[in-house]
Amino acid sequence: AASLDAMRPFRRIIGLLFIVLLVNSAAYWFTYTWMPSYLRIARKLTPQASGNLMIWMQAGALVGYFAFGALADRFGRRPVFSVYALLMALGLLPATLLWNWASTIHGLIRAALIVAGFGTGIWSGAGPMISEMLPTSVRNTALGLLLNVTRGIQFFTPLIITALSPRLGFGPTLAIGALFSAIGAVMVWLLPETRGRHITDLD
Repeated sequence: AASLDAMRPFRRIIGLLFIVLLVNSAAYWFTYTWMPSYLRIARKLTPQASGNLMIWMQAGALVGYFAFGALADRFGRRPVFSVYALLMALGLLPATLLWNWASTIHGLIRAALIVAGFGTGIWSGAGPMISEMLPTSVRNTALGLLLNVTRGIQFFTPLIITALSPRLGFGPTLAIGALFSAIGAVMVWLLPETRGRHITDLD
């Protein structure tokens, strides 16, 4: 209870962080929970073909995870986070809403999923970025609550997709993940920039 009381002066920044993490977490789970099934069921790809696309997406993610820290140190946390989230949003569109067009261009869907995967690299920077916005006295408690509660809410993500797919179609429903990611790309600009800030500066 004492730790929760200590977070009261930081409730605005914690509330903003909660929203940014929630929408980006939803984008991630929308994509990775359902993309393999979507490729097989809606797009009639073989398990091998859908698996190959997911491997390429994971390869993009690995590069994104490795690159985020260096890019954020050079250009700032907010710009890089925003660009990553936008890349994920844009990368999802050819495989979902624009499939009929994108599938006629050799390699476009694979390239788009690599880009979307790269965008998920924001998760290598989310923890450090949050840590720089909060003092040591509340950092662990806030991090634990923010990361675990926003992730726990994603229990409902499959239920949303199951409910909306019959009405909107599998592809458009999956594309909601792109919308969430785009919202996160905008919302992050409401947070302070922390490039160059020492982690104990707020203490």
